[in-house]
Amino acid sequence: MAKKPGLNLEEHVAIGQLLKRMRDELGQIWVTCGGNAYPKNGKEARAAAAACRAISNLKSALEEAAIRDLPKEEWSTNIYYGKSG
Repeated sequence: MAKKPGLNLEEHVAIGQLLKRMRDELGQIWVTCGGNAYPKNGKEARAAAAACRAISNLKSALEEAAIRDLPKEEWSTNIYYGKSG
């Protein structure tokens, strides 16, 4: 089976920015559901927390892929964990 090429720097950066925004928005939903609207251990808050964890797990997996995909001089932790924007 042929090895797939992975992502280039621009693709990693674009996905990283999207995942940062998604995590920020899901974090706000988690706070709203778990802190303001429903019990902190209620079904709604647990589901919001699980969504946040899923995004975090995906960011982690893609950061590991970026380490493999990119030359040392292009890789940075900021791709998936720097400021949103």
